[in-house]
Amino acid sequence: MADPWPAPRLLRAGVVAGLLLFAVVSIDYEVRGPIYAADQPIQDAMTHLNATGWPIHLVGKVLSQPGGAPVDFPLVVIGAILCWRWRQRGLAAWLVGMAIFGALVVQALKLAFHRPLPSPFDQHDHWGYAFPSGHTMAATFTVGLVLFLVGAAWQRCRVHYADVGI
Repeated sequence: MADPWPAPRLLRAGVVAGLLLFAVVSIDYEVRGPIYAADQPIQDAMTHLNATGWPIHLVGKVLSQPGGAPVDFPLVVIGAILCWRWRQRGLAAWLVGMAIFGALVVQALKLAFHRPLPSPFDQHDHWGYAFPSGHTMAATFTVGLVLFLVGAAWQRCRVHYADVGI
């Protein structure tokens, strides 16, 4: 019988793909490979475009907002409240715990890699390191986690209500 909710299988595939990509980029950074070598010229080109009137940095800031604390924190709180309300207390606790764990992992990795931020941004970030990107990791890990766990809670809630005839 086909899995009526294939998210766990897709989640596992996404986690494996994400970890492999992270490993490739991390190794490239350590050996100063082609991705690392392209980073500063791309940053310089974007800064030049921004200086000529293109709103490149503004677009980057807007696109990175799904990984920022002002978006992620309320999203986790709302997701946890929804799970709790749907009587999925374990999923609510898992969501909050994993969001905290994800933030700690990002900070630990930043301290391990010690990659400095590009010059236009170094004075604005009190953590002072660029890799891994906290916004990127939060956008993928935290937002993905919220979507997955709230989806699981909703699926369980729907099944429960169907069982009792609501």
